[in-house]
Amino acid sequence: MNDSTRGKRFFQRAGSLTWRILFWAIIACMLLLGIVFIPFVLYILFGILPILISVGMERNPERPITRSVAVMNFAGIIHAIYYNLSAGRDFTSLRNVMLDSTNWLLPFGFAAGGLLIYFITPFFLSGFIRRRAEARINELREERRELERTWGEQIIPKQE
Repeated sequence: MNDSTRGKRFFQRAGSLTWRILFWAIIACMLLLGIVFIPFVLYILFGILPILISVGMERNPERPITRSVAVMNFAGIIHAIYYNLSAGRDFTSLRNVMLDSTNWLLPFGFAAGGLLIYFITPFFLSGFIRRRAEARINELREERRELERTWGEQIIPKQE
């Protein structure tokens, strides 16, 4: 398998045309911003690694894991972006941002939090839906008992 085939397979797994356009739009923006804000762009390129990995690994065409990871990852990157822009646009501030472990813990930790949200949410929702259904069944049983008291046993269908 040569390098061109490997690249084609990545984009086949990466999904639809929308994701490819989004991927290349992000790369183009980074290149354009990189001319002016080199330290800023370098940090973001390393910071969005969880997003790039999830885009390459996920096979679901709707990309729910990638969406969850991306939103939380960008939320974690915002802190370092603010710190980097307020400290200046030189490589000394980039070194300070890159060597501060908090600035790496936030984006990667938030990305892990996005993955955790994706995996835990179905359990909570299924429990909530189950409890709600059980409550509705109990309400219907209570209504049935009330109807039995009011109308008598003749409203209950005979089971054979």
